Amino acid sequence: DADLVLVSSDNVEFRVFGRILAESSVIFHDMIQLGESPTSPGGDNRVTLTENGEILDAMLQFIYPIPDPKIVTFDTLKRLMDTADKYFLKGVMHSLKNLLVSPTFIEPQPLRAYALACMHGLQDEAKIISRYCLKSDILQQPDLYDELALITGRDLLRLIKLHQTRANSIVTILNSTGPSPCNGSGATSGTPLWWTEFRLRAKEEVRSRPLGDTIFQPKFLAACVNVG
Repeated sequence: DADLVLVSSDNVEFRVFGRILAESSVIFHDMIQLGESPTSPGGDNRVTLTENGEILDAMLQFIYPIPDPKIVTFDTLKRLMDTADKYFLKGVMHSLKNLLVSPTFIEPQPLRAYALACMHGLQDEAKIISRYCLKSDILQQPDLYDELALITGRDLLRLIKLHQTRANSIVTILNSTGPSPCNGSGATSGTPLWWTEFRLRAKEEVRSRPLGDTIFQPKFLAACVNVG
């Protein structure tokens, strides 16, 4: 039978096996070994935690050998990552890292995902997510200033530098293109108007979204051709 009761900040009780918790975290191991919390009149060992019932429930599902819970919001993911760090839950953090770089979180709000990765020292994940940040103008993101409070200036500078480097590389390629020799005579034909328009628009586009694929989308190309 369960030999430990976890009590959440909103007074939800979870009867758990102390051995499973002790094996998942050195923090829980020490709590149980030291008998940090009082014993209830009924004889149950009790540990009161600062996390609410929702977070403790999800945390326990990650710890126990059962299917992981479905996490769909950034707020819940962030609180779980904070909890995993707090209690040194390495196995839980491993699962959360995989969630962080999944399409559910990385595609709709890559900047926030990047911030979470940086906050928790997840360098490999931050590198993966930074590429998704190239899809949008990071300085125009509505949640930019909220995320600035969560990451260091160095982390933000690294992301901005990635944008600038990628944009400069694409612009260099665009600038290196020119009219081709015509009919083997060595003469050059005039540059088509649509191509001039494409280069101008493409440079502007990649300065804000330097992924490169946006300038080859049919809608973008059609707008350039129509001008020509």
